[in-house]
Amino acid sequence: MLMRRLTTLWIWLAAIAILGLATAAYIPGLSGSFLFDDFANLPALGAYGPVDDWVTFWRYLTSGTADPTGRPLSLLTFLLDANNWPADPFPFKRTNLVLHLVNGVLLGFLLARLGCDLGLVATRAAAAAVLGAGLWLLHPLLVSTTLYIVQREAMLPGTFMLLGLLGYFVGRGRVREGRRSWVLLSGGLIINCTVIGVHIT
Repeated sequence: MLMRRLTTLWIWLAAIAILGLATAAYIPGLSGSFLFDDFANLPALGAYGPVDDWVTFWRYLTSGTADPTGRPLSLLTFLLDANNWPADPFPFKRTNLVLHLVNGVLLGFLLARLGCDLGLVATRAAAAAVLGAGLWLLHPLLVSTTLYIVQREAMLPGTFMLLGLLGYFVGRGRVREGRRSWVLLSGGLIINCTVIGVHIT
């Protein structure tokens, strides 16, 4: 029992260390400027003046031209960082980094769940999940996605896909135990993965 607790503690410490390492690796990039398509999409924040009332809010939220839906949820998250244009790029990049870290945590939980479903001991599944999520978080391929502000429109669908898959696997586990969990099963796949993940973000 003591060894199991120590192993669990080390796994949590490793997860925290990886999150800290990923944050440290990205911090220098937060001082960068806007790039490429940022200038085609973000000026909508000031197209109707500062977004500070319901009229300008709805005009901004329905101003998107990316895909048939205009990706309103992604546009909404840009209001976390600024409500007018021109703006400072730092808050946008900081939010992207937070979203990248959140996606890494969600991926870790999903991998741990998959490991348990495959029959691995819980601590081994958790250790493998931390390793897998850590490699994903620190992979250089994701630097451009994270620090290129408008690519939040590519990161958010990943967030909802991961949430949907987590909901599905948790729901499936409950059904196996004889409990009803069709809300998690269907809601995870249909609402999170399809409606939000694909059409809104």
